[in-house]
Amino acid sequence: MPPFRSIPLPLPLLFRRALSTYPPSPARPFTFHVAASWAGKPRAPRKANTPDTDFPVDHPVRQWRDAQLARREKLGDAGEDFWLVEQMKDASGVALGVADGVGGWADSNIDPSLFSQSLMHSAAAAARGRWAGEPDLDPLTSTAEVEETGSPQLLLEEGYDGVLRDRHVKAGSSTACILTLDAKTGDLAASNLGDSSFALIRSGKIVLSAPSQTHFFNCPRQLAKLGPMEESQGAITDLPRHADRYKERLRDGDVLVVFTDGFGDNVHEGELLELIRLAMKETSSQPESSQVRTVADVLVGYARMCMAREDKVSPFQIAAKKEKLLYRGGKVDDVTVIVALVQEN
Repeated sequence: MPPFRSIPLPLPLLFRRALSTYPPSPARPFTFHVAASWAGKPRAPRKANTPDTDFPVDHPVRQWRDAQLARREKLGDAGEDFWLVEQMKDASGVALGVADGVGGWADSNIDPSLFSQSLMHSAAAAARGRWAGEPDLDPLTSTAEVEETGSPQLLLEEGYDGVLRDRHVKAGSSTACILTLDAKTGDLAASNLGDSSFALIRSGKIVLSAPSQTHFFNCPRQLAKLGPMEESQGAITDLPRHADRYKERLRDGDVLVVFTDGFGDNVHEGELLELIRLAMKETSSQPESSQVRTVADVLVGYARMCMAREDKVSPFQIAAKKEKLLYRGGKVDDVTVIVALVQEN
């Protein structure tokens, strides 16, 4: 493994989106500074006379997706990945999520990105209308009906239901990792299905992470929508209830990283920790929103560097070797990373 200090900081900027939750109050002492960064892998040019499979211009998923991508400094998309960063009801917390459309659907002339985009759109819509934790209601004076907390599991289920209802998504599948952060209690909750993941870093160590869920090597668990042909062939499909669930109480200074397998297949945990340490040190005099942007950009940039190196002993290469498969170097893929810095006042 090369010395970390050879990594230039900061790396050339990719897209940056930053969000800080509302200033803390006695009732909600936690603030979350969040940034997302991504890079799509090169796509083969579309063949002549191939029909456009994108959502119609007036489709709500396309409008939401384009609004997210319009914040880029340069044009480009996230490939088959997509994400969500969403304030929850009455600034009670924030929901984060990543989804990775399964690329094999392209062989059936299905655009894998439509599933992941629709999934994240519906989950984000569900998060906006729900509390991150217990509702701020006085049971003695409130006449409102009991409201359901927006748990990651509920957001995953509603996101999946949205895909199933979306007539423009004919078929497809995706991994998904969704988390909520509660501004009142500091509780982290997560649901993870497939080989996207997250890592919670405290005092330079990973204190909580989500192992990959797979059916077999390079075949993750995945939410799916099947057409008649795929159903008859017994294609793989999992359900939201198959997701692993996690809970943890956050502390001041925690750093949370959520990512698709384009990152996890190329970057080791030790590298992740050192990259964050260096990036946070480099930006220690900057506002927290700038810090998380830099960390997210550095992580995506480093993953892309690893993809291009045949001499890199990547996590994917090590996993392939365990299956007695020959593979060298990094794995070219879309990569999406969300970084959140926790402040407690």
